[in-house]
Amino acid sequence: MLLAPCTSESHQVNHMAITTPYTRVHEAWPDIAKGIGIVLVVYGHVARGVEKAGLRIEKPFFETVDALIYAFHMPLFFFVSGYLFWGSVNSRGVRSVLPARLGLLLWLYLIWSVGHGSIEVLLAHLTNGGLRWTEVFSLWLPRAHFWYLYTLALMIVVASAFGWLPERYRAMALFAFGTVFFAMPGLGTSVYPLLAVGWFLVYFAAGFLLAAHRFRSQKFTWHALITYIYWLALGMGTVALMAPNLLSKLAAAFTGIALICAIAVVLTQYFRKLSRWFAFLGSIALPIYLAHILAGSGTRILLQKFLGVDVVWLHLMLGLIAGLLLPWTLWTVTTKLGQGWLWALPWVGPNRQRQGALRSRA
Repeated sequence: MLLAPCTSESHQVNHMAITTPYTRVHEAWPDIAKGIGIVLVVYGHVARGVEKAGLRIEKPFFETVDALIYAFHMPLFFFVSGYLFWGSVNSRGVRSVLPARLGLLLWLYLIWSVGHGSIEVLLAHLTNGGLRWTEVFSLWLPRAHFWYLYTLALMIVVASAFGWLPERYRAMALFAFGTVFFAMPGLGTSVYPLLAVGWFLVYFAAGFLLAAHRFRSQKFTWHALITYIYWLALGMGTVALMAPNLLSKLAAAFTGIALICAIAVVLTQYFRKLSRWFAFLGSIALPIYLAHILAGSGTRILLQKFLGVDVVWLHLMLGLIAGLLLPWTLWTVTTKLGQGWLWALPWVGPNRQRQGALRSRA
């Protein structure tokens, strides 16, 4: 999601987040966390589609699970993106990283937002929505789930703007800015892209700050951990003073992020087979994210409108499976056929497109 995907340069990057040589050698938890996160993203959208289609889903169950998932699943992707972006900037420099990341994110936003929107308009009589062509081509206003690409691109620009600071202060300054921006989302503006940055930059910055402590000594020390917790507490205290009504939102997101990251670490150490499965999902998280709405909605339409199936649990299960499996199949087939431009910059060679679109431990 998360989270930029791939690049034309020799260093490959992952889906929904940027991956560096540090993560390939030293740790697998970011991929596993993204794998868990993308499952939650797909399920959340499938469940909302089922509810919006009028199927009899139990309201208390749906609303509880929906609230839990949406409290932290996108903050999780921004957190991992920030964590991995630090290593990329630290090893290659802002001038090398920024153009490649922006080019890729904007390219994917353009082709997928227009392509996905066009399909929605053409199939409007079968779907829950009523999208118009004017909305499809209003690219300055991100829509559907493609807001993530747009917002991440803006965050990378903001994070890169702190590159002039000494390395030891860069992450702290970005986190401080993200915290204030969260408490004053969009700095009073109603422009959606700035509002989205305001809501989520603090999580990107928190991941960036964690990476700065993590890689400075190549391992966590108690001092580094306590320092990091101190900065998180300071950030939450700032929000409590500036916007107390937002404190619960921030606390819930960080709690969910901590839980998923802890699960990822436990899986890595004690459940190797399961961890590899989630790590694989994390490595293809961007293709899944880009195409899962089409896959999940298509499955629901097939079951409901053509097969007459209204069993909710069957819709949820098959929608989740299709939302994960079909995008992976699409990625596999298109890259083998030399159509990697769906996932990478078109002027990148086919081999690099395939590698960049898949590998997340580079």
